[in-house]
Amino acid sequence: MRRRDIIAALPAAWLAGRPARAQARASRTVGILSPGILPSDLAQRARALRDGMTALGWMEHRDVAYEYRYGELADLDVLARELVAAKVEVVVAFGSAASLAARRATDRVPIVVAAASDLLADGLVTSLARPGGNVTGVTLRVPEIAVKQLEILKEGVPGLKRVAILYGHAASDARSFAQLKALAPGLDLEVAGHVAAREEDLPRLFREMSRVGAVMVLPSTFIDPLRGRIGELSIQHQLPSMGAWRVYADAGFLFAYSARLADMQERAAVYVDKILKGARPGDLPVEQPSKFEFVINLSTAWALGLTIPPALLTRADEVIE
Repeated sequence: MRRRDIIAALPAAWLAGRPARAQARASRTVGILSPGILPSDLAQRARALRDGMTALGWMEHRDVAYEYRYGELADLDVLARELVAAKVEVVVAFGSAASLAARRATDRVPIVVAAASDLLADGLVTSLARPGGNVTGVTLRVPEIAVKQLEILKEGVPGLKRVAILYGHAASDARSFAQLKALAPGLDLEVAGHVAAREEDLPRLFREMSRVGAVMVLPSTFIDPLRGRIGELSIQHQLPSMGAWRVYADAGFLFAYSARLADMQERAAVYVDKILKGARPGDLPVEQPSKFEFVINLSTAWALGLTIPPALLTRADEVIE
């Protein structure tokens, strides 16, 4: 989806909360950089950060103004440079691609990462305890979470032996799959990777995955907006599916398990607050999430002819009927 289409589709209530640059009277300015994904996702990301800032006493228009930049992956470098040129005091970057683009744009302006996959592996920080540069924030260790997701799949799907792993075409996606593949034998599961480079690839990939027992999606900037189509194809091909965020279960996935995304994005506001009050990003330890969410879609289970074990139902934070 192109940027102009995203702007046209964004909820009116969110657009109403975005002051024009000339109207902003706030003394501090925060830049927000995000890939142009689903409008509902963009609105949720911005709302989570603003809510976190408001809770810390930063009232929009009065204390802080936000500069928004969002677009396709290929545009992120240009958009990041625009934020730096706009003289924002902090850049909040959503996801690995935006975080890397922001770092390429500046080594001076503080960058707060909201929910990127692995800041260490991406070379954005030198350590989690002392990042050391102009980048800090919240990181999501995908391989460790993916192991827990595989454990849930194995418990929920009788006799499961082979799982297809669907992931995007970015280097960070391939790295996450490689790390997961190294851990899978310990679960007595065989995993096979399938790379989606375009939405048009999905029907072919699902035909290739027809002989596995389940499909699991590694979250990424490219994959996330396709969750609805993936959920449909999973049911069509009778494949139990595992996704990351709760919205995957809403989109028809059988299971969703990961950190609570909104909590991670609100947590980014704590970093922004500290930096605006004088802290250096290199001195602020990178955090990993502590709150996780497990959701089961019973409607999908019925469509697949699966009976979910009572123990799993008991552990679920939410069951969608």
